[in-house]
Amino acid sequence: MRTHIVIGSLLMLSVAFDGCESSATKSDDAVLSEGLVSDIKIKTLIDHKEYSAHPENNVVVTNTFDYEGDVLKQINFTQDNDVSGYITIERDNVGNIIKTQTFFNKDGGPENPTYREYIHTKGHLVEIKNYYFYEGNFVMVNDHKYEYNDKGQLVKMEVFTGTGDLQNTVTYEFTDDSNNPSVLHQDLVRPEAGKDYTHSYEYEATPSPMVEYLYVSGYPESALVKKNVHKLTKLTADSDTPEVVVYEYTYNENNLPVKLNWATPTYKQGWEFIY
Repeated sequence: MRTHIVIGSLLMLSVAFDGCESSATKSDDAVLSEGLVSDIKIKTLIDHKEYSAHPENNVVVTNTFDYEGDVLKQINFTQDNDVSGYITIERDNVGNIIKTQTFFNKDGGPENPTYREYIHTKGHLVEIKNYYFYEGNFVMVNDHKYEYNDKGQLVKMEVFTGTGDLQNTVTYEFTDDSNNPSVLHQDLVRPEAGKDYTHSYEYEATPSPMVEYLYVSGYPESALVKKNVHKLTKLTADSDTPEVVVYEYTYNENNLPVKLNWATPTYKQGWEFIY
């Protein structure tokens, strides 16, 4: 059975989980990471993905968002192949997300194969740890660390394996004081993880509705971007020919996207938004 969860699709310990406290504890001196806050509230996000070479993997995922007041508490997902589940969200006393857990609905009750911890310092998200359930325990599979400049812009992300080995480094360049990077560079320490590449971005003037969704998904580097991406130019280290992806939007009267479509050489994808 194909399993595609949109929560991990953009662009994915040796201590048993049961009965254990999360290390992402609530703190009385916590400061809100304001760059990851948005007043745009999505009610439903529908993701359509079509693969050119493997149409058997085509999938539609419907995500619904549960709020308590203005606070996002849970995201529910349902796929067109009967896979369904939900992501729960735990916050500290000022509203920072400190933990998310993913559950899949099964006949015997919900199964929780993965969770994520978020660590904040002085108003910035500085680390995300990802855990998967393996042979009776939750094991950390990767660790993302984030660095910021004096303007509060994300300038560096380091990705480590679960055993602490550096896997790759991503650096960000800016042409203004916004959180919208103009250029991104990935440098790999472990070549088996992929290829070095450079991404260049152009933006629409409209606000992105995806901040909280990407934050919950474990992509703060994308959640910090406050404008909708219009064009992405990709160049890998072993190629002189860039790949260009153009994002096409349909907006409502409030200048919020209700549809977004884009295509790459291997797949086409479309999102529909309901507010």
